[in-house]
Amino acid sequence: MPHDFEIDKDRLREIEVLLPRLKHSVLPTKVIKWLENFNKNEVKSMLDLLSVFEYISYNEFLARLDDLFAELLLKIPNKKDEILIYPFGKFGKSGIFVTYPIAKTKAFEKRKHYIEISNDVKNLKFSNIKHIVFLDDFIGTGNTFIDFYNENLDLQNFIIDNKINSLHILACICMKKAEANIKSKLPSIEVIADFRNKMLVRSETPLHIFNYRDFIKIKSIVEKYGNKFNYTFDKKKVVYGYGESQSFVSFFHSTPNNALSIIWNDRDNWTPLYPRTAITKMSEAREFKKEVSFYINICNKLGIDISKTLLNFGKYFIKSQDELNNTKQDHSIILLLFLKNLKYEDIIICHILGLSKSELNLVYDEAKDYGLIDYSNKITIEGMNFIKRLKSLGKRDKIRRENNHNLAIEEVSYIPIMLNGTT
Repeated sequence: MPHDFEIDKDRLREIEVLLPRLKHSVLPTKVIKWLENFNKNEVKSMLDLLSVFEYISYNEFLARLDDLFAELLLKIPNKKDEILIYPFGKFGKSGIFVTYPIAKTKAFEKRKHYIEISNDVKNLKFSNIKHIVFLDDFIGTGNTFIDFYNENLDLQNFIIDNKINSLHILACICMKKAEANIKSKLPSIEVIADFRNKMLVRSETPLHIFNYRDFIKIKSIVEKYGNKFNYTFDKKKVVYGYGESQSFVSFFHSTPNNALSIIWNDRDNWTPLYPRTAITKMSEAREFKKEVSFYINICNKLGIDISKTLLNFGKYFIKSQDELNNTKQDHSIILLLFLKNLKYEDIIICHILGLSKSELNLVYDEAKDYGLIDYSNKITIEGMNFIKRLKSLGKRDKIRRENNHNLAIEEVSYIPIMLNGTT
């Protein structure tokens, strides 16, 4: 059964080492929550699995596209040949999305006067297109492109009528099986991409770095939980992702459903590491703003000693004594009070705290529940007294008393072995 992650120095260091691999795209707490999906004796295997996970940030995405497009352009030596970049897929899909970053690459810049980006072959500015580059971020099975191409008669007629010299697909990542699938159905099209193999096929996987026994354990854990999910594609389980692609990659803008489902599934009481659905992403974005780290810098600028605030006034935010041990402080309430006390307008408060208007209203509602803000969104006498007590506390220079709570914190504290990429 899922477990409560036991935080100790060794585990924290293991997670810390993983963060650069994940490009610091998730907080350590997010990794911990994901690990808590598994049994305690499975955590080590899942940490091993994450050690080969690929997260592609925007800057890396841009760099990869630049390299791949430069490679593709070498196959079109005539620099004055007109090229059509054709993002495939419906509006809102990844192919359309990639049109912005591709136009920001150095490779594009060098030939931009001879490149047109469009997926409407009936309304092109250029009249002498010689090459077509189909664009996407990730190709998992190849079936989406094959269906799109076979069903697009206007495109096929355009290729024939204009005697197109070459057809390419440009993608940041393409599964090797997808390339083979496209080649078998559409042999005239060449795929330019970084290729990846299936994650859980022993002869192909980068998990080769682990011994066979460890590999089998990782595979069995993935299958154990993936088979429990009610999520299906075409009435098939999603253990290995859509089309059983077994990919293990996520991008800054999305996670392909071709990836192993334990990474992105947000149903079945499962906590994903990189969720796919917009609802989950929006919820996580709001929760992130309640994390301690989000507000620490703001607290410092306002002269609030946040550690003393939490240690000494934790009970103030507890509605009942039973909640004392389970309630997490909401820093946004403390900061709201300070900013209101400084007479800032809501629009300025939203800007400082990085909140939307609706998110700020939620903070107001919470503060009202504690009697710190009244129903006209003004600080109550109780709220003003609270601010005074916090300010007076910040001026004191007390030594932390030794108690069980403090000792527990000291037990798990550690010196990071890596900071900002430097050991």
